[in-house]
Amino acid sequence: EDDARDAAAMRRDAAAAAARGDHTTAVAEQFRAIARGLAERLLVTVTPGTTASGFAARAGDVFPAERARLGAASVVFDGVRYLGREGTAEEYRELVALDDGLRAAKARLEGVPA
Repeated sequence: EDDARDAAAMRRDAAAAAARGDHTTAVAEQFRAIARGLAERLLVTVTPGTTASGFAARAGDVFPAERARLGAASVVFDGVRYLGREGTAEEYRELVALDDGLRAAKARLEGVPA
C-alpha cells in the first residue's frame, strides 16, 4: 500500500488507538507495524499485493520459532481488516508481544528463499 509511515509511527498509532479503546484499529496497525518493521530490517520482502498470510509465511521462514504466532496474527489481521470482526485488547497485547519478540530475536537467514 502507499502508506509512507515507518514501523515506529505505526506502533505509536496502534498504541494510541488501543489507549482510546479502538482495538480493531490497534490490531490492524500493530500487525502492519510488524510487517513494516521486518521489511525495514530487510528480513522479509513485502510488495504490493502481499497478503497477511503470505507475509506470515515469509516471516516464519526467518523466525521459525514464531511461525505459529505469525500465522495466528495474520488470521486476526484478516478478521479485523476484511471480515468486519472487532479486535480485542488481548489480541492487541499479543501482537505487541510478538513484535517485541521479533525485534529482539535473531533471524535465521540461511536456507531462506531470496
